[in-house]
Amino acid sequence: MTHVLIHGLRRSGTTILWETLRSDRSLRCYDEPFHPRFTAGQRDNHKGTWTELAEDVSKLLVQPVPIHPLDELDCGSSQAQIDWLAALMAARDRVVIDLVRCWNRMPTLVAGSDDVINVQILRDPANWAAAQLVPTAPPSIKRRLTNLYRRETFFSRKGYYDGYQYQQIIEAAINRDHPLFRFSRPTVDELRRAPAYIRLLAFWWGANTTLARSLMAANQTYVAVSLSEFSTNPKQQIARIAAAAGWSNTHVDVGAVRVARESFGTTSPLWKSAAQWLAIPVDIVTEGGGTAARMVDAFRRAEQY
Repeated sequence: MTHVLIHGLRRSGTTILWETLRSDRSLRCYDEPFHPRFTAGQRDNHKGTWTELAEDVSKLLVQPVPIHPLDELDCGSSQAQIDWLAALMAARDRVVIDLVRCWNRMPTLVAGSDDVINVQILRDPANWAAAQLVPTAPPSIKRRLTNLYRRETFFSRKGYYDGYQYQQIIEAAINRDHPLFRFSRPTVDELRRAPAYIRLLAFWWGANTTLARSLMAANQTYVAVSLSEFSTNPKQQIARIAAAAGWSNTHVDVGAVRVARESFGTTSPLWKSAAQWLAIPVDIVTEGGGTAARMVDAFRRAEQY
């Protein structure tokens, strides 16, 4: 049995990678099994991703268990969470699971599991932060007005970026003096006074460094994929994952993959200044630097302050 776990922050590109692998009918693909919606009994969403879970959950001896947004900061997992994920991995021979909010609880979440392939998908840091500050949504008059405000206050505002709960999470992490900020030079008091784009950049850096180091240290296969590389050459990146998983043949449809668009504000020199202040290698923040190899190398070399 081979189990592929896709790891990433929200809006990192985990969904598009998961949906691409889902096109191979020989794979059983589960999407965000810890989403609180499932535990609350809500089964429908716009992606229709309860379908795969519904076919198997009735046969399992465990029920969905949530990881709530602020639980993203926790480094431990309950036995119920461990059992829920283990049951899903054991349900079929070749399982792919999209995991979010789990960057701080690996590899203990899969303790004792064999044949696990960990895939970390990484969005360029400025692109990821910008996607929180100016999120995409269906067009409307209200959306145009709010986006006008978001763009005009892009580099100055401290709030109004909670669409994926990262404002709540980052503020809680600052209040706790969370270890993820040890990879950035400023103190949490300095981060508390910083604008949102800098806080988001610090969070991206600390969370992904924490996840990458824990996955590399685990006795499991680790593959890093950048969203930009996947979107421009999906066949090559799928081949890397398939080789790591030992899949002799795959029938994945990459026709729906599109080149990732540049997010608003990411060409500003302010990102370079922010990276220097935070002690993030500038070459992974500036345009063209967001390759998986460069980011993983930066995670390895990251110092703690």
